[in-house]
Amino acid sequence: RDPVLLKRLSEFSGIQLITNTGYYGARSNKYIPKEIQSRSADELAEKWIQEFQEGIEDTGIRPGFIKTSVDREDRLSVFHETLIRAACRTHLATGMTIASHTGASPVVFEIARILKEEGVAPEAFIWVHATRDTSENQIRAARLGLWVSIDNLRDNANLLRANVDRLVALKGAGLLNRVLISQDAGWYRPGEDGGGDFAPYTYVENALVPALRREDFEQSDIDLLLIDNPGRAYALRV
Repeated sequence: RDPVLLKRLSEFSGIQLITNTGYYGARSNKYIPKEIQSRSADELAEKWIQEFQEGIEDTGIRPGFIKTSVDREDRLSVFHETLIRAACRTHLATGMTIASHTGASPVVFEIARILKEEGVAPEAFIWVHATRDTSENQIRAARLGLWVSIDNLRDNANLLRANVDRLVALKGAGLLNRVLISQDAGWYRPGEDGGGDFAPYTYVENALVPALRREDFEQSDIDLLLIDNPGRAYALRV
């Protein structure tokens, strides 16, 4: 997270960019200092709420959503449960949406239980990387009110077909209003020539949308996925 760089890019491009608060716990907490891992949910939430109210460090730039992550296990670890509870308490104090790198994992339903215990509506939570889970679990989560993020899109015909099938199933269940779309691809590496093996941010428009149209998705369905749903999902509200 580099809010100063994001500010420069936003001013240069004219595109509004939104940065985050939170901690990324996946990969066994390798990106979180040890001293942070001993803190309580309230202590973590206090830090994240402070960033929302006062800005990140001394930049004056405030986050617009909470990003956290958990490992793909059968159960949440003690610390990862702490991360989710801290995110819930931050949401209740700020209205920021919670986006959690969760992946194809049964812990998403454990998270849904924690949301309920903390008094947080399921609509405040985005299940990031739901792509590779089953359609049955995606439909179950969407029916609970969670946002289901189909966000593993890149130049791969088999992956495209699988994602289209997931979206067709969600549409058939009447749940497109709970779905978000993203690439999760396109990394630019400044230290490598030409930015490295860079994938353009055009795959959704150039491949996914035409594939959905072939499955009888109307323009209203496309607008729901790409305009209406993101606007509702990331709105600041408790």
